[in-house]
Amino acid sequence: SPMAEALFARKDGMEKRSPMQDPEHMLQPAARNENSAMTLPIRTAVFTPAFVALALFSQISPMAPGLLDLLLGIPAPIAYVASAFAFVATVMLWKDGGVGSAAPRIAAPGFACISASMIFPMFPCLAVAVIALQSVVLLYVILHNFPEDPRTWFKKTGKAFLSASAWCFVVWISWILMRLPHLVKWTDWSYEFHVRVLDGDMSWKLAEIQWLVPLGITMEF
Repeated sequence: SPMAEALFARKDGMEKRSPMQDPEHMLQPAARNENSAMTLPIRTAVFTPAFVALALFSQISPMAPGLLDLLLGIPAPIAYVASAFAFVATVMLWKDGGVGSAAPRIAAPGFACISASMIFPMFPCLAVAVIALQSVVLLYVILHNFPEDPRTWFKKTGKAFLSASAWCFVVWISWILMRLPHLVKWTDWSYEFHVRVLDGDMSWKLAEIQWLVPLGITMEF
């Protein structure tokens, strides 16, 4: 019948249609681009605190000995007061931030890092942990201002933390292997820290923690 012929012709036309002509298929690239657009901010939020912790306090970093000398030269009461002021600034910036203005909340982790750095000689493990955990704070800011599907969000953040953890471990192992021909034991500290411990400028516990900073961040992540 004419009705049946029309139905068969419509079915044949749908089968012959190219997948690129399918409206649902045409929407997929845009959706993929929208999802991939958040990958870079998420990875930046996770990698930045880890990089800051390594650059400031790990024996791998060339700036760590100088910064340590500066922090050790600050009297403990002044360091505690400065840390407290930086912490208050962190709280105030966090309260000022919101959906309409993410800048204060993005700046808050920076003051949290300053607060943690001031007490590093007294509480090295706590300071490194606080700096590394700013990745979670930055991720919260991103999610709060740019909501995303929970499954997609956890998948992206999981990959970012796994990548950052692997990066810290690879950097640490590579640093040890590069120094291995010049060491008596593979666990030996850098020369700058070894001298400071022998001179009594710092404790061996502090030197050991700074040697283990990359591994600590790897396990934390």
